[in-house]
Amino acid sequence: MNFDRSARGACLAALALAASAALPAPSWARHRTSFNVEARNTRQGDVLVPKGETLRENLAATGAIVVDGVVDGDCVSLGGAVTINGEVRGDVAALGGPADVSGTVNGDLAVMGGPLHISGTVRGDAADMGGDVTLDPKAEVDGDLSLLGGKLHKADGAVIKGTVSLTDLGLAKTLMPLASSLRYAPKLAERLSPFKRVLEFVMFLIFAAGMGLMTVLLTVFLPKQVEATAALMKADFWKTAGVGALVVMLTFPGLLLMVVSVLGIPLIPVAILVYCAAIVMSMAACGLVLTGRFCEVRQMPAPPTLAGAALGYGLLVGLMVVGKFLQIFGSAGVLLGGIFVVANLVVLSCGVVVGLGAIWLTRMGTKPRTPAAALAPAAPVPHP
Repeated sequence: MNFDRSARGACLAALALAASAALPAPSWARHRTSFNVEARNTRQGDVLVPKGETLRENLAATGAIVVDGVVDGDCVSLGGAVTINGEVRGDVAALGGPADVSGTVNGDLAVMGGPLHISGTVRGDAADMGGDVTLDPKAEVDGDLSLLGGKLHKADGAVIKGTVSLTDLGLAKTLMPLASSLRYAPKLAERLSPFKRVLEFVMFLIFAAGMGLMTVLLTVFLPKQVEATAALMKADFWKTAGVGALVVMLTFPGLLLMVVSVLGIPLIPVAILVYCAAIVMSMAACGLVLTGRFCEVRQMPAPPTLAGAALGYGLLVGLMVVGKFLQIFGSAGVLLGGIFVVANLVVLSCGVVVGLGAIWLTRMGTKPRTPAAALAPAAPVPHP
């Protein structure tokens, strides 16, 4: 998909505006944004451009946008639906909501986190991340159409003059229910029968065992990389934590940049696989650090790398296993088990974040870094 600079600017500006509520926009977003709308010009709530009226400026809103008239500029909605019954002479971006085009979009159209329905005309490219795209018989897309994680429903008569790029996220969709099952839902647990609660616990054990197997296998094949990552986590905890938090915050903008670039769409599955591998490596390295600390407290010799990573993984998820087991007994163990699960999830999440920071700094453990403390000049030894 070949988004021009104005479309890329529209999406980046929308992202920067969405993040500005909690965090200042990063420097790369400020420098690369060409969409001429600042946070103070963002309209709050829903916006309607009536039929017969022309808005000669870029439009950004935190609510739904309905264009029955004409917008002589770009159009961005942050969290609301976008409905184009009239004409938008620039680009259109909908982040966090659906988009419906029965009129004309003369620029590019980007949707993230919602479905896209086109019964009118899009003169540029169209892209949807995380939603289905439906084209009615009279729909026309003059540029390329790209979908990430959604399905295309194209009626007879619909025209796509460019290329169609489909990226399926079947693996992610399979893992999402497993990940969501880790959430604490006491009311649901109380309603489940004893058999279903046991079955849920068994399914969790299978999932945890699968993650543990991947952690062990990665340690078998990449022991030096895991050791380098764990060494930096232990030596520069706060630095790796800060870098890891930055990596997590930039994951969504990174995916967005890949969606709106011509070379990014095919690389998204590779990026997701690399990110998943980094998470598994961070768990292995975090487990190695925990094992080292445990052996130091117990004044025991540290085990080999593989055994240390396996034991550390058990320490990482052990409290969660206990919590899930307590929830088998219904209301008597739901509350206490839920506390254990939540506490373990917090510890595990923090460990993964710190691990991601160390992985980034060591380039997946391939370039071990010397801690800053080790680079400081040694104190002079006083001579008698």
